[in-house]
Parts: sequence; structure tokens; C-alpha cells
Amino acid sequence: MSMDNYESILASITNVIDQYDSSTYLTTESLLEALRTLSRGIYHLTVIHTQAGEAHNAIQHNFSGSAARGLIEADHEVPEYRISRKILDACNRVQSAMIMELSIMKKEM
Repeated sequence: MSMDNYESILASITNVIDQYDSSTYLTTESLLEALRTLSRGIYHLTVIHTQAGEAHNAIQHNFSGSAARGLIEADHEVPEYRISRKILDACNRVQSAMIMELSIMKKEM
């Protein structure tokens, strides 16, 4: 997994969320485009999370010491696994909020 790709995906997601937070998306069309961009970012981050999970599990499984120490080692070696899970959780909440706001905007039309 490329760290540049990971950073690029996070930058794209952060940009969309920052713009959404600043109320930049005042039209249905711009909010819909932001939602599409966020959804693409979530997909790509999910792929990275899956790959990181596989690497994390391999390190933990192949560790020769205790299971607890293997988990610590895997967390240290593949920090993207835990970090990406937390980011995905937050992104999904923002995505839900955007969907609800889009629904409200469409009802007001």
C-alpha cells in the first residue's frame, strides 16, 4: 500500500469535510458532488483498511511471543489499520449527515 495514495485519499476526504463544515455546499448539486467525492474516498480508504488488516493479522499471527505482545507489535507495524478504522467511522457519520441534509433540501424544493 502506497503511503502517498493513503495521504492523497485522506487529503481529499479532509477537504470535502472541511468544506461541508464551512457550509460551502449551499446547493443540492454541490452537496451531491461532495457526497460523491466523499463516497469515493470512503471506498478507497476501505480498500486500504482491508489491506492493512491483512498485514496486521499476518504480523500478529506470525509473532512468536504472546498474543498480547503480537497485537502490540502489529499495531506498531501497521498503524494504518486502527487509524483508518476510526477515520472510516467518522466519515460514515458525516456521509449520513450529508445524505439527511440532501434529503431535506430536496423536500424543500
